[in-house]
Amino acid sequence: MNKVVITLAIIAVISVTAIIVYKPDITVILPPIENFNVGVNYATISWHYDKNQAPDWVLDRDFEIFKESKIKIITICPHWASIESSLGVYDEQVISDYKRVIDRAKSFDIHVIIDFHITAHLTTTSDPDGSYSVPSWVKDYSPDGWHNEETLFRSTIARQAWITMLNHVITSFSSCTNIHSIQILNEPYIGSWALRSQYVTSDSFLDLAQEAKTAIKSIRNVPVTVRYAIDGLYTSWMDNERTYQICDYMSINWYGTEMYSAHTPEKLTEVVAKAKQHGKVVFISECGYKSNDDTLQVQKFRVALDFFKSLNVSYALGWIWYGTLGSGGQLGEGWALNSYIDGTPRSAFDIIKEYNGVT
Repeated sequence: MNKVVITLAIIAVISVTAIIVYKPDITVILPPIENFNVGVNYATISWHYDKNQAPDWVLDRDFEIFKESKIKIITICPHWASIESSLGVYDEQVISDYKRVIDRAKSFDIHVIIDFHITAHLTTTSDPDGSYSVPSWVKDYSPDGWHNEETLFRSTIARQAWITMLNHVITSFSSCTNIHSIQILNEPYIGSWALRSQYVTSDSFLDLAQEAKTAIKSIRNVPVTVRYAIDGLYTSWMDNERTYQICDYMSINWYGTEMYSAHTPEKLTEVVAKAKQHGKVVFISECGYKSNDDTLQVQKFRVALDFFKSLNVSYALGWIWYGTLGSGGQLGEGWALNSYIDGTPRSAFDIIKEYNGVT
């Protein structure tokens, strides 16, 4: 009991100190809704950290392609598991490398969404290293010995540690002037085994989101949102007015029914209409098509982008461009919009250029 009390006290002091020392700096205005643009989710420094993963020449190669393609925004994913290897102990080299990516993007006039990509369905007892995003030490504070999103609702220590980590990382990025926004959680789904309804409700989740947003805004005045999958948003949050009060813009992952049966056009149409009623800009934060067939991937990508544009969303971000070395894989595999090895764009990337007005 004494160890728990001491740990909480230490975390609380760190959090209060961050709030006192740092003040809001730069506000990045969300782009106007009429300027539809397509960007990419950029897989760079991964959860299995290696300081040689994303050398400057790889970043320059990719960012030059993005600039020529008139891409305005990309996402990167700082992973809690690689940032905080044990409670209260941060790997400053990892954080510095994420900052290096952001700064490098700025030199190519590219804004960056910071996506803290905690994914409930990939972080359980079957993943002992906590490799995807939630650190393995979180299970020490979980009633079930799990390290996933649900623990943030069932452990005061885990919840405060997560918010303190957000504060620490965002403070470390204080000199980065090209941060577009912060996405605090990825694809929550109440009723799954990882966010069970007896422990998490629509409102208790939004309480957590509000707590994180308030902490972030005390440090940096940038837009903050949750990265929802269309099915989770539609089921648990679409009709909750607080959803639109807390999210500075709506971030929605949508892949279509051929990839995921619950990702229907009707659901996305309804959610976008609801968001607009609340005056919210809509981003499609993930879209794509998993195939080794370039022709098929092009066809499906074009259909999706036509659909998004018809809904007058602001941005769509393709899944995924690999900006690392040693990722494995071959040219033109799966979800990738490029070769894992040499960065060569696949044919579907030409569709992005086309939608961005590159002739």
